[in-house]
Amino acid sequence: MPPITEQLPDNRMITTASRDEIEAGVLFTGNCSIISIVCSDDVLADFSRLRNVKVLSLSFDDFERPVHEGGATWCWLGNRQPVLFDSTFAKAIDRFVFGHVWQHLVVHCYAGVSRSTAVAAAVAQKLGGSGRRWLVERSPNNLVFQTLKDYWNG
Repeated sequence: MPPITEQLPDNRMITTASRDEIEAGVLFTGNCSIISIVCSDDVLADFSRLRNVKVLSLSFDDFERPVHEGGATWCWLGNRQPVLFDSTFAKAIDRFVFGHVWQHLVVHCYAGVSRSTAVAAAVAQKLGGSGRRWLVERSPNNLVFQTLKDYWNG
């Protein structure tokens, strides 16, 4: 799926993409920062070749609720429970987004469809944007989206 970009009211931009697009380095413009999301058993993306780019690396699985043994989605995890998005991840995102100056925030997960779009939509809404395209054109992870919204709404 192609990346989605939203320009915020203050002219900053947020873009979502897949891991392949991010590692190819085609989306970096201006004062760029990256929120890099991988599964809990995956290798973190390597951005060491990029200069002057701030990166927040997060490792959690693309689940919206706990998985019980024998469930249909349990098989690909082997014998481990998924790492679910929680307020610890929300706090890290909050500190990253509001902790330094950026002009372009790029958020990626493996496919650029669920976790990254949930983060991008929630951040966009927090900063006065709509996040609408991510909510309509993709399948944002509801746990990620709602946990961020709850974190910011107190």
